[in-house]
Amino acid sequence: MSNLTAAEILAAQDIYTDEITVPEWGGRLHIRTMTGQERDTWEVYAQGQMTSKVVNIRARLAAICVADANGKRLFTDADTAKLAEKSGAALDRVYAAAVKWNGLTNDEVEKLEKKS
Repeated sequence: MSNLTAAEILAAQDIYTDEITVPEWGGRLHIRTMTGQERDTWEVYAQGQMTSKVVNIRARLAAICVADANGKRLFTDADTAKLAEKSGAALDRVYAAAVKWNGLTNDEVEKLEKKS
C-alpha cells in the first residue's frame, strides 16, 4: 500500500450511504456518513445537550444524515424542529441507523439517552 498524496485524499469519495426502511413513513431512505465538519458540529451540539435538557437530539441527527441516493442531504439544520414533530418510532429508527453508520461511540449515545 502506497502513501497517499494530499490530492488523492481530497479527491477520495469517502461519504457513503446505506438504505434503511422506515415503515412509519411508508418507504426507504438513505443514511449518510457525516463530513468531518458535520461530525464536529454534531459533537459540540450533543455535548451542549448533555449539560442541559436534551432537545430534538434524534431529529438533529436525522437532519444531518438523511440523504438521497447520491449522499446529498435532504434536510437542512433549519428543518430539525419540523422533523422533531414526526413519529418518535421513525426518528428512533433513523437515529439508530445514523449512530451505527457514523460510528458514534456507545458512551456518547448512552450519555445522551440518559438525558432524554
